[in-house]
Amino acid sequence: MATTGVAAFGTTISPSAGEISSISGPGITVEDVDITHHESADAFREFAAGLIDGGEFSVEGNLTSGLASGIYADLISRTPQSYVITFPNSMTWTFSGYPKAFDTDAPVDGKLGFSATFKVTGKPTLAGS
Repeated sequence: MATTGVAAFGTTISPSAGEISSISGPGITVEDVDITHHESADAFREFAAGLIDGGEFSVEGNLTSGLASGIYADLISRTPQSYVITFPNSMTWTFSGYPKAFDTDAPVDGKLGFSATFKVTGKPTLAGS
């Protein structure tokens, strides 16, 4: 059977974060709530699913002046905004979030780059094509 996998090249994020080379996340998790009691069978812990955390997403890319001032200003303002990650197969992540970390990188033998981490707030939506 032939694969239906798609190369990630061409993935975008909006609003534009500039010349992006890597996008990761969001990584959604469910908290564990310990509901163990004195009569739990065979002294094994019991758990229930707790609150869902929308996680974080991160981007890396080439450091450009518009990019640096945009993400930095958003981080300083601490105001969530809407983001959409669009994959080449037309699937999308849509969510609200805010930048929580912004780093620059200037290695002597490499590119002038940046990385940023964003916190997702509320429920993200994964939509198919």
